[in-house]
Amino acid sequence: MTEAQVRTEWGAPLTVRSAGRMSYMYYTNDCLKRCGTYDIVFLEGGQVVDAIVRDGRRRYDGISSSPADRKPEPTTGQ
Repeated sequence: MTEAQVRTEWGAPLTVRSAGRMSYMYYTNDCLKRCGTYDIVFLEGGQVVDAIVRDGRRRYDGISSSPADRKPEPTTGQ
């Protein structure tokens, strides 16, 4: 999908941030207080490459980098 296609499906984002070839579209969701994050669409070169979707009214049909069955693990600053 392109950014324009995401906007057609999900509407206007709360904000968009860019760094190099990457863009990040932020959307409010129905669990912001509970989940602690916005829904975020990640684009590289104008194409969706990943998404964080917590809102029950939206879906991401791509292969997510954090599938539902993935167990949280601590990160270290080595």
